[in-house]
Amino acid sequence: FNTSNQVPKIDDQRGKFYQGLFQQTLPGFLSNFNHNNRKVIMLDADIYSATLYVLTSLAPFLKKDDIIFFDEFVVPTHEFKAFQDFVQSYYINLELIGAANNYYFVAFKVK
Repeated sequence: FNTSNQVPKIDDQRGKFYQGLFQQTLPGFLSNFNHNNRKVIMLDADIYSATLYVLTSLAPFLKKDDIIFFDEFVVPTHEFKAFQDFVQSYYINLELIGAANNYYFVAFKVK
């Protein structure tokens, strides 16, 4: 998949692409986002620091029944470790609702 460093154009108002580091783009996104809606979050941050940053930034906005997907959860030093540190630090109660490929892909629901 290659877009020559251009953000893909989509004709669906439910989604939008943001180009840049999470630390550069997530604060602006969160300041304009309607936090009352139920959220389905696809977290494809891959590395520990980025995953932890996103989870920490989202913590105040997570509500019951929001869903978080991870795409490389099985890697013990990155998404999995960030998830563990996040849950232990923020006491967020999450329920595993799906897993595939020996827990490589997982989905959690906020309880």
